[in-house]
Amino acid sequence: MTSILLFNSLSAWAQPIVSIEELRREGEIGNFLSGSVNLSGSSGTEEREDIDFSIAANKNTDGIESLIFINFQERTKNKQIEDEANFVHARLVFKSSKPYNWEVYTQYSENPFQLYKKRNLVGGGVRFKLEQEKRLGLSILRENETSLINDIEIETDRLNVYFTNALAIQENINFNYSLFFQPSIDAFSDDYKLSALMQIEFLVNENFSINLNVGHTKDTDPPLLANETDTSYGTEFRLNF
Repeated sequence: MTSILLFNSLSAWAQPIVSIEELRREGEIGNFLSGSVNLSGSSGTEEREDIDFSIAANKNTDGIESLIFINFQERTKNKQIEDEANFVHARLVFKSSKPYNWEVYTQYSENPFQLYKKRNLVGGGVRFKLEQEKRLGLSILRENETSLINDIEIETDRLNVYFTNALAIQENINFNYSLFFQPSIDAFSDDYKLSALMQIEFLVNENFSINLNVGHTKDTDPPLLANETDTSYGTEFRLNF
């Protein structure tokens, strides 16, 4: 088992855009555990305490790769909790000798920072193994969203298309990115979500790396009063034990 401790600095209190590709441990056999924590605060005129905690666990065998990721955020002002957000993602990949694997996934989140009271989805599809580190995914998902402002619940069936790739820029510098397109099956051109995730990884040595992360999303039908676009960025210091 490998344990990883992450100290990260993210944009202020937006639900993190999670790079599932970074967490998969694709092709590796065994059990893996990783965690991150980000603590910040202030005192004086305004007392504020913020916490961001994440944990990811993998169990990979010759036939199945599994992943579960959990994130929790809490913002406190003058010892009173202002907001809390949580995010859970679970995924199973059924490996085969063919140039594709089947995968199923589910996700749940409560995110007042993006004006979601709750959002959950479940889906499944196929993941194609292209040349080198390139991967293409096609699946169908059912999404259920409840707005924080008006408490309206909307259920949508979506097509989920993603492309991901990882490149070695230099011996100790890696670059990876993932692109997602999730249109509504019933309103393909009017209701869709777009996401772009990018990371540059600087390998200081085999146990320590520094990662620069950028994420951008567009939702053409966001919750009431929420922006259509969100951007997050951060620096991650990773220690491997």
